[in-house]
Amino acid sequence: MSAAELNALAAAVFGTGSHPLATWYAERLAAIPPLRAFTTAYTSKIRKKARSATTIDPLRDLYCELAVAAALTADRRSSVIYEPMAAAGQRGPDFLLRYKGHTNV
Repeated sequence: MSAAELNALAAAVFGTGSHPLATWYAERLAAIPPLRAFTTAYTSKIRKKARSATTIDPLRDLYCELAVAAALTADRRSSVIYEPMAAAGQRGPDFLLRYKGHTNV
């Protein structure tokens, strides 16, 4: 993925303004290729959280979620689903991890 494509993906998530996490996350996108696919798949969910993260606690929560996503997606033997129960309107875990064919929440 080119630098322009990485910038476009980061902008799709954080907008063109100066979101506090934008630079940090763009660096993760450049360093962890599987995170790019995760971000592409869940752009709207991440963007919604990024827009509402305007104070320190929501920013910290979003940072932690994205750091965990980066760590989980870095292992190519696993697949990660973000907020798997949100589509059904239920509260649940932030991630569903399938590692070598086994599912863990």
